[in-house]
Amino acid sequence: MNNEVKVWGIHNTNSEKELLNKNIIAIGWDKLGDVSNIKTREELKEKYKKVYSEASSQSIANSAGQVFRFLKEAKIGDYVVFPSKFNRKINIGKIVGDYVFDDTENEYPHIRSVKWLKKDIEREKFTQNALYEIGSFLSWFLIQKNCNEFIEAIDNKFKNEVDNIEEYSMTDAENILNLTKDYILKTLKTFY
Repeated sequence: MNNEVKVWGIHNTNSEKELLNKNIIAIGWDKLGDVSNIKTREELKEKYKKVYSEASSQSIANSAGQVFRFLKEAKIGDYVVFPSKFNRKINIGKIVGDYVFDDTENEYPHIRSVKWLKKDIEREKFTQNALYEIGSFLSWFLIQKNCNEFIEAIDNKFKNEVDNIEEYSMTDAENILNLTKDYILKTLKTFY
């Protein structure tokens, strides 16, 4: 899968409009500073341990892993799916720029340029499995099971089949609430 185009997901609740207006994606961990010189995941973990000394080993692995994937594994040409919590719509773009650290940005300084290919897609157009997968509690994550569904949505190709819902681990109440809303809206649409 190294040479294949990947599909990533991003959650960024404090500057959603800015992402779309400025054609960027951005993640936090501002205390890390510029990590463009980092070469390996272990090197990033070590820096993370020093900066966030109170973090647990699990938190270090999880957070440093997200930053490393954003920095090194996401490539120009990869797709990104951005489910907005502000307007509950799905946005899909393509990464067009390398990693940049914006030292003027206090909260989300780790940035990549994006060309938004499709904005404000209704959540109900996607299968429940796809919605589960982008319901991740992570800020930056790889979409693996439903990536074709998101890529096809760029050309207005949507699956109109009944979902065979798979098991996904849901760890926070907000994601459960969003998924419940999606299910209710999708069910209501079948009656009208």
